[in-house]
Amino acid sequence: ELREISIVGCRKIGEGAHGVVYQTAPDMLVKVYREGVSLDDIHREQALCRRAFVKGIPTAIPFGVVRVGGHYGTMFELLNAKSASDYIAEFPERLDWFIEKSVELMKQVHAIEAESGELPDMKQRTFVWLERIRTKLSSVHYEKLRQILESVPDRRTLLHADFHLKNIMVCGDELMLIDMDTLCTGDPIFELATAYN
Repeated sequence: ELREISIVGCRKIGEGAHGVVYQTAPDMLVKVYREGVSLDDIHREQALCRRAFVKGIPTAIPFGVVRVGGHYGTMFELLNAKSASDYIAEFPERLDWFIEKSVELMKQVHAIEAESGELPDMKQRTFVWLERIRTKLSSVHYEKLRQILESVPDRRTLLHADFHLKNIMVCGDELMLIDMDTLCTGDPIFELATAYN
């Protein structure tokens, strides 16, 4: 039996492919998952959050699954949190500071190496995506993309793989990453590609 919570009147602070993050109290967030996200998916993401934290990534630790209407949610404790997009809108004069801090954060993530097979491999994941769109490409374009992808070095560097303003939280003078369901390993070029995308 899951505890039921309400997000009526709560401030939306982030949104991703799998859910929307709301601030339910000054020190509390809830990620409300979209239709179709299973409890197994949620428990997998919670395990990835804990693994990221243990490896040294500043992130929010999940502490429970709740019901939010007809959806599942995960509760997080995060003091004085503000999404990076809200923070920059409110303090545009601190943009240079934020850019420096976010580059530091990305480098901090990329300084961590995972064990072989510990996390999904971004290069292999990208090969799967390439196969999905193969029929939309000419054989020349498909082969060129396959060769480029093949040339990317195999690495076990930790990647967030969804590094954008709504997944970066500003907590005082520190930055934290949320939304760990994309955590994987690979060459950092994949991090830059997903950030650019």
